[in-house]
Amino acid sequence: MDDRDVEGGSEKLQFLSRAEIEERVQTRTSELQNVMGAMADILIRLDDRGSITMASGALETVLGYDPEELEGKPVDILLAEPPSDSQSAVSSIDQLLERLIRDGQVTDIEVYCSRVDGETVPMSLSASTLEGENGVPTGIVCVAKDITERKEAEKQAEFLHSLLRHDLGNRLQAASGFLELVTERDLDPEVADYVGRSLDALYDIDELIHSVRKLKRIDDSTPLEPTNLEVTITSAVESYETLRAEQGVTIDTDLDAVTVLAGPLLIELFTNLIENSLSHSNADLLRISTDVDPETVTVRVEDDGTGIPAEKRDVIFERGYSTGSSANSGLGMYIVRKLVESYDGEITVGESATGGARFDVTLQRGPD
Repeated sequence: MDDRDVEGGSEKLQFLSRAEIEERVQTRTSELQNVMGAMADILIRLDDRGSITMASGALETVLGYDPEELEGKPVDILLAEPPSDSQSAVSSIDQLLERLIRDGQVTDIEVYCSRVDGETVPMSLSASTLEGENGVPTGIVCVAKDITERKEAEKQAEFLHSLLRHDLGNRLQAASGFLELVTERDLDPEVADYVGRSLDALYDIDELIHSVRKLKRIDDSTPLEPTNLEVTITSAVESYETLRAEQGVTIDTDLDAVTVLAGPLLIELFTNLIENSLSHSNADLLRISTDVDPETVTVRVEDDGTGIPAEKRDVIFERGYSTGSSANSGLGMYIVRKLVESYDGEITVGESATGGARFDVTLQRGPD
């Protein structure tokens, strides 16, 4: 059929010849193939039984398989058994289908694939279902990315954390113990001063190690669960009873019996805020209260101390920020911010009614 325009009222239709339609389809197909060929990640299409119907050229680059030779074969032949320490990795098409049926799509899940030479390659997989008429799934499209370098970096980080947790930590404890024994002797005042400064430095290093461990645990955070807020804050306050008494600070609490969605490090969030106030605010009173809304809970931590200047309120949560003669690693408030963010919450800093510092921590409310 020849090209021609048909005018009908306000509509204008254009008819293409069969040859032109085929040419356009071929052009689009060629463009798609070029895009697929340029992709560094593996693109695989599966039918509703989990068999490979199409794969990009990256399959051969990354895993060594000829894409055409794998067409019609089950995708399970590409999947390898994950290491014993990879509890969340998917190892079969059945597990993938279960996740897809439940969530509709999956993003950045961990899988392990076998290269043609038998080597195992860690990969990050994202997938979604393809729907035909009446919304019936007709297949799955998957994109897999080689994360070998990322996994190696994670192993290296875990090794360094292990050094902090065990080797270095044990040696610091030993050094601190010996110095504490020295302080029990009658020392020349100048020598006693040097010993005291050495102990302070070791305590600071130990605090830094604990802070790094907390950050590692945040990165390895578990799913959020309902957590009793009143019990958590009360425990945080009790853990600083000795420091509170030394500083002569009164802590007043007005807490609602509610739950929030958080992880096991929620207490660290509030111990850091409490310690910050007790150690740096020069306050006489620290008050902790809650304000409950239908979907959120805001915890207000405020004191009557010297406060935080307006020009510093935007930077106190930055990593490494510290100030004053009693400043330490500068990770305490950074950990607070990281924890709040990991719990899908929000934290703001301002001025209390008595002129001191005020922190508002807003968290998602859990079921009652």
